[in-house]
This record gives sequence, C-alpha cells and structure tokens, in this order.
Amino acid sequence: MSAATELRAYVEALESHLGRLRGREVVLSPPEFTLARGWHGAGIDLARVLAALDSHAATHPSVSLSAVRRSVEAKAEREP
Repeated sequence: MSAATELRAYVEALESHLGRLRGREVVLSPPEFTLARGWHGAGIDLARVLAALDSHAATHPSVSLSAVRRSVEAKAEREP
C-alpha cells in the first residue's frame, strides 16, 4: 500500500469516527487534515487517536482533533 493510500485510509477513518461522534458527516478542515497528516507521518497509531476522541467525547459535548492533540501527542512521546 502506498503512503498516499495509507494516509487516505487514516483520514477517512478519522472522518468516519468523528461523524459518528458528532452525529453528522464530517470532512476534515485543512487544519485538521494537516494535524492528521502529521500524526500519520509520525507513526501515531490510528487506534490511539480514536481512543482519545472517544475519551474526550465521553465528557465533552464538542469533539475535534485539536481537542485531543495534547493527549495524543503526549502519549506518543511517552510510548514508542
């Protein structure tokens, strides 16, 4: 699978998950896409991002990639 195909799958999974959490179809904004592309490029596991989104959604009415950025990146720094 090419890097572009892998990135597309990563982004589509994030859009789908965010759509379920928000109750509507989601397309990442340019800043959200840049964040997702950076996480993908850094090798941050998709499951880690999805878990952070779920955790945030459990206690906050609004969920976004920027809302979980700190937790995702902090955990990535602690765990290889």
